[in-house]
Amino acid sequence: MRYIWTTALMLSLSLSACTFIDPPEPIPAWLQIEPFVLQPNPTINEGSLSANVTHAWVSAGGQVLGIVNVPSKIPVLATGSQDILIDPVIKANGSIYYLRIYPFYERIQLTTTLEPDQVRVITPQTRYRDDAIFALIEDFEGPHLFNDDRDQDPQTHMRITTQPDEVFEGNASGFIQLTTDNPTIEVATEPVFDLLDGGKIFLEINYRSPDIDILFGLLGKEGDKFFPNYNYGIRTKAQWNKIYFDLTDDILQSQFDEGYKLGIFATLQGSEKTEARVWIDNIKLVHF
Repeated sequence: MRYIWTTALMLSLSLSACTFIDPPEPIPAWLQIEPFVLQPNPTINEGSLSANVTHAWVSAGGQVLGIVNVPSKIPVLATGSQDILIDPVIKANGSIYYLRIYPFYERIQLTTTLEPDQVRVITPQTRYRDDAIFALIEDFEGPHLFNDDRDQDPQTHMRITTQPDEVFEGNASGFIQLTTDNPTIEVATEPVFDLLDGGKIFLEINYRSPDIDILFGLLGKEGDKFFPNYNYGIRTKAQWNKIYFDLTDDILQSQFDEGYKLGIFATLQGSEKTEARVWIDNIKLVHF
């Protein structure tokens, strides 16, 4: 009888020790982050409200949950009333390896109640910050600014299309057509932009290019000459897409204090294509 009692006592102590060492895991609450919605900012003129926010930086109750895809459902151990912070994250230069909080969109801040095993759905609504400066907004709804024809071919230039099935939004979009007889385009803005503010500088573009890649770049002004640097490429895309290029380092390193033009370059040379069409809309140069 003593042996049985001792064995039962040891078993009871063992189970208690296991419970103490390995307590039940807490049941998390869930945050479901839906795709971002870009709202107008009544204090500025921001042009188009198209956006391509692919990820979110999320914090809940002071705990950083990291960068997640949107939409995404993520577990949160904190429960009760919690402060939630959500930053819009874009693929800078079109690269998944260059995820960046977009500095010109506002952070989302809210307080909500989280309950274990319950899903809180959030559709983040952001807008351009009040201090965002738009050096260029080209929506091609009227006479456009890409009038500096640099390819010496009068047949290749930036046109405007109003065909409903070709326009991204509004009434018109920019249009480029290349053929074997006229295979190359290099065109730049007529105005020169002062971008040396020392802050962040991004280029936003909506585009559709099913046939060829396109290059965008800056042309630095020095005296009466311009020095082109086409550092930013767009791969072929059959459907409309939006891309964000981070120009900050190029501007700060090149330091053309007389300003910059924005240029576009594309060519059929070296490809097997005999014709190419490119549609462009909502080109923005935005900076602090």
